[in-house]
Amino acid sequence: RLELEAQQQAQERGESGLISEYTKEDQQTYEYSSYVVFGITFVSFIVLIFQRNNIRLAIAIVKTAALYVKDTPLAMLVPPVFTVLVGGWWAIWIVGFIYLYSWGEFFRSDYGPFGQVTHTEEVFYFLWVFIFLGLWTNALIQAIAQFILCSTPCIWYFSRGGQNGYHRPLFRSLYRAFRYHLGSLAFGAFLLAVIQ
Repeated sequence: RLELEAQQQAQERGESGLISEYTKEDQQTYEYSSYVVFGITFVSFIVLIFQRNNIRLAIAIVKTAALYVKDTPLAMLVPPVFTVLVGGWWAIWIVGFIYLYSWGEFFRSDYGPFGQVTHTEEVFYFLWVFIFLGLWTNALIQAIAQFILCSTPCIWYFSRGGQNGYHRPLFRSLYRAFRYHLGSLAFGAFLLAVIQ
């Protein structure tokens, strides 16, 4: 009876009443969809319960990382400093490459406004060696940065609570990179340069 009154009022207002018919037809679909969503939520909750130890471990790692950042704030300057070093290296390299490329004989091109350069075989080999050295030095700078970023937290973590404090882990990492590990870093950078 109430539905008939609602339909009559809707017809008086000029509405067709299709919305109520549409919801009646799809009511079962909505009901099954809600069961699926409830099932997914239930399974997610069960997985969350089983992963509680992993979540605790992740929280402990984040807390330790926050302590590291608090104790060694200079470590946050390593990426920008080495980015500037890499940018400076490439600026110097480009100037050197242009200078080296200009060794040769110039002649006017018939196909455009730019001239062309012919190189001797010796200059051609110099160009390839210069490209290789550019890639090698770039890889070495990045390897030193990565070593420092990996070594600093290790030194910080294993020297915590010692008698002499934190032992300046960033500077010790920099020292270790150049004193003990430069050959390994250079060899790894060499391999990267060969592959590139």
